[in-house]
Amino acid sequence: MKIKLNYFLSIVSIITIILPSCRHEVDYKIVREDVIMQHDKLMADDEKLMHHKMQLDTLALSLGKLKVQQPALDTAKVHQEITAINNKLNAASDKMSNWMQQFKTDADGKSNAQAVAYFGAEKVKVTRLDSIYRNLLKESSAYLEKFNVKDDTATHKHQH
Repeated sequence: MKIKLNYFLSIVSIITIILPSCRHEVDYKIVREDVIMQHDKLMADDEKLMHHKMQLDTLALSLGKLKVQQPALDTAKVHQEITAINNKLNAASDKMSNWMQQFKTDADGKSNAQAVAYFGAEKVKVTRLDSIYRNLLKESSAYLEKFNVKDDTATHKHQH
C-alpha cells in the first residue's frame, strides 16, 4: 500500500512538473472568432433596439390619442420617459458603431500573444456592449408593455 502511494505521488509530481511546459499557446484566430460571433449576435440585437426605438417614436406620436383614452395620463412625463429611453438606445447603438469602426480583424505585425491580448481586450468590450444591449432590451420592452405595445421581436430571442 505504501509503495502504491509513493508511486502515485511520484507520478503526480512528474505530471505537475511536465504539464506546465506542455502548455499550448491559444491561437489568436480562436479568440478573434469569439469576438466576431459576439458581434454578430449584437448586430441582431441592434436591429431589435432600433425596432423598439421606432415603437417608442410611434407611441410618442400617439400620446394625444392615449390622453383621450386615459385622461389622467401625464403625457409630458411619458414623453420625457420615451425620450430618455430613446437616448439610451441611440447611445448604445453609437457605442456599437464606434467599436466596429475601431475594431481591426487582422493581426498584421503582431505576434500571436499580442493578437490574443488584443482580441481578448476586444472581447471584454463587446461583452460589455452585450450587457448594455440586454439591459436596454429589457427596459424598453417593459416600458412598451406598460402601454400594451407588443414586442414582435420577442420571437427571435438572443442566445447568450
